Amino acid sequence: MRRIIVVLLCALALALSVQTARAQQVLTGSTGSNAHYRIVVPDAWNGDLVIWNHGFNLGEPGPVEEADLGPLARLQLAEGFAVAASSYRLEG
Repeated sequence: MRRIIVVLLCALALALSVQTARAQQVLTGSTGSNAHYRIVVPDAWNGDLVIWNHGFNLGEPGPVEEADLGPLARLQLAEGFAVAASSYRLEG
C-alpha cells in the first residue's frame, strides 16, 4: 500500500510539473520558400534544443501548431529544453 501511495505522489508531481511549464518565448514564422517553423523556449531554459522531426505529410504546408512539436514537448519544456519543429516548404 505504501508503494502505491509513493507511486501516485510521484505521478502527481510529474503531472503538475508538466502542466505548470510555461513558455517564456514562442518564435514562429516562415522562410521565403514557404517552410514554417515554431520554436518554444521555456522560462528555465537549460541551453539545449530538441528538434522534432515529423513524418511525411501530403497536405499543404502551413503554420506549425503547438501539437506539431511532438508528443513529448510538454515534458521536454518542463525539463528546461527548448523545442522546435518546422513544416516542409513543398509537400509531395
